[in-house]
Amino acid sequence: MNAQFPALAAAICDRAQKVIPNWSRDDIYVVFFTLDFEDADLAAPTVTLGFNTEAEVKRTLRDVDDEAEARWFGGVLLAERQKGFCTFGPDFFEDVVETLGLTDADDADEDAWDALSEKAERAMKELLVDAIRRLRASDAFAADVPVLIVDEYEECDYSAENLEFNRQANDGALPEEFVAFYESILDE
Repeated sequence: MNAQFPALAAAICDRAQKVIPNWSRDDIYVVFFTLDFEDADLAAPTVTLGFNTEAEVKRTLRDVDDEAEARWFGGVLLAERQKGFCTFGPDFFEDVVETLGLTDADDADEDAWDALSEKAERAMKELLVDAIRRLRASDAFAADVPVLIVDEYEECDYSAENLEFNRQANDGALPEEFVAFYESILDE
């Protein structure tokens, strides 16, 4: 992994550490960093920090067919409903955009745009892995609470690569239930 933006990872960690103590929920079992690009604009990455709780899963299960998906990705919806958990917008990531040459992505032909898109997503996920590792080292949350990177930008955020980023971010310590669910999706 190439953590090419350590100052940004540290800034994400610092800002998250100011928000996390306000969560005051003892039933949090998963934390999310949700990655997206506003209006599919590679120069406008956003990351939202959120969580899911046992109480929310119980409430959500009444409305969904897939219990595992509600458990592991239902919190993304919770974070979206409660905007402002902790959102890092495009201004925060100006260095990433500039360094990767994403400001002119809209002018690129399809092949060049696809290459820039892949480069942008990989850089952002590597940045988040670094930030999550820093948060873990600071004991920002319980050791048994996984911190997941959710890619809202990709058509399907389930990929072997995304699972690997999550393993890296959590030093391989992901709940077996999550890994089994994720791998079952990959096998479909």
